[in-house]
Amino acid sequence: VALGGGSRSWAFVVVPSTAVGSDPATVLHVATGTGLDIVTATGSTHVATVASDAGHSAAFEASSQLLLAAEAPKELLFSGFAPLVFGSLALVASSAQLWNAANSPGPIAAASGGYASFFGKDRWQGRTIGIFFVWASLIFYSFTFAPGMDVAGQLADQGLIEKILSTPFDGTTSPLFVAVFNSLGIWPAIYAATLLPGSREQSPVPPLPFVGGSFFLGAFALAPYLALRQYRGEPGAERRSNLDFITKNILESPLNGVLLAAGAIYLALFGFGNGDMVGVSVASAAAAWEGMQPLFRSQMLVHVSCVDFCVLWGLFGPVLLEDGRRRGRFMDWTVQDKLFFALCWAVPVLGPTLWLTVRPALEE
Repeated sequence: VALGGGSRSWAFVVVPSTAVGSDPATVLHVATGTGLDIVTATGSTHVATVASDAGHSAAFEASSQLLLAAEAPKELLFSGFAPLVFGSLALVASSAQLWNAANSPGPIAAASGGYASFFGKDRWQGRTIGIFFVWASLIFYSFTFAPGMDVAGQLADQGLIEKILSTPFDGTTSPLFVAVFNSLGIWPAIYAATLLPGSREQSPVPPLPFVGGSFFLGAFALAPYLALRQYRGEPGAERRSNLDFITKNILESPLNGVLLAAGAIYLALFGFGNGDMVGVSVASAAAAWEGMQPLFRSQMLVHVSCVDFCVLWGLFGPVLLEDGRRRGRFMDWTVQDKLFFALCWAVPVLGPTLWLTVRPALEE
């Protein structure tokens, strides 16, 4: 609001206290510069009164600078930075596990390495702490800082869910979000196919509640199991004859990998083609990202789904390594092994489905 009075013009800006932090006066002074009078009020909001002798335009410009400075941290997260942050956290936790695997003769090799001191000899303490940190951070962020947590946002999410479940590919919903949302149904199938072959007599928690829950809640449900499960990556640790019917005949089948890969390819073409599967290009991918931005910045479902996708991607590497080693792969880390491992992990969804298609069968 701008008011003109005499030789001075005033702009009044209401800024949420959560946006400016614990010392709003400092932020406001920095944002507006010298020569401006600023008055702040404590409480749930800070009312900044910006006065300028240069007329309405200067007052408006100063108030715009104030809002930009106050909203900068949140804007950075809402513009796509949040998935990168949480994907990177998951990647760091996974990298620590891979480093430990590369520099340890085996999980039973000894208590001095930290295995025996935390829920038994087959579990590395660093993995448990790292994944739990990622999981707790994900929950805290999603229910504290994610956009669209008000009533209007909840109603918008409800309408979006109904739309995406009924007619997801009609082009009226962001194609890129449709691809991300449906990929969150493929990721749990990938994890099921790589975790359940090593799930027999797991302790201290059984796998099925967590793997099953991941089809609805993604990393929110799966991460605790990834943190607590026992290592089953020794060659021959699991036999095909010991698997249950579904794991042996469906999850272990290369056809399962082929079907998941076909779904992943379809979603990738649809998403990056911005709804046009035959017109995939850099321009269409950029347009798809821009088209998803309004939803990503305003709706909790879209925002948290993208973050969840990146966390599932980041946590997959050690699961891939373990599944490969119990089948005799990724043991000597030849150049071929390194390149194939990188391909299967670095390309989200598509890489893991390639692994499921071509991985060696378990020993009988």
